[in-house]
Amino acid sequence: MKHTALLLLFISFGTFAQNRTAYIIKNDNINKPVNFKKSSFWDDFEGFNQFTLSTPLRLNPQYGDTNNSSRNSITRYLPDGLSAHGGMGWHINQNFTLTANTGFDWHIDAGLFSVPVYASALLNININNENSILLQYGYGHAFTIGHGDLSGTYQKFRLGYCMDILGIFAELNNYGYPWKDAPTMASINLGVSVFVFR
Repeated sequence: MKHTALLLLFISFGTFAQNRTAYIIKNDNINKPVNFKKSSFWDDFEGFNQFTLSTPLRLNPQYGDTNNSSRNSITRYLPDGLSAHGGMGWHINQNFTLTANTGFDWHIDAGLFSVPVYASALLNININNENSILLQYGYGHAFTIGHGDLSGTYQKFRLGYCMDILGIFAELNNYGYPWKDAPTMASINLGVSVFVFR
């Protein structure tokens, strides 16, 4: 019995005399659920705002009149009011936008004040880092103020040139209701726009 106790004591001393260190590595990520975020179509969209100011044009009745000495006779078109529109929506990489828009269109010669409400899609085609060509189409409804329930289907066709966030454009607006002798009220506008990409 004594020999057995001495043998165990000797083995235990030999074990403590070894100069070895054991490391236990704990991996906290084991058995942790991996959180995969599913991407959706709307993740690519970011905020966008658009503001425009333009003037409708009308034919100058004095254009080409040689008996008229005023400077108005040399201008084919004259400003005929004011239009201001604003819209907000989403864009993808500043190349494609979808917006909801409203504003007002005032036509002096026609004596009309209209409020269009419409959705639009805009394609912004990059030429270089700062300049681009824009194509925009809008569709909705236009309401007149002060002419009863006169309203109609509103359409906008816009072509423009952008320098960073500023742009110039020409557009055709069709209001979808008859006015005087015309089967539908329409206007050609020239204007400026401001784009805010977020």
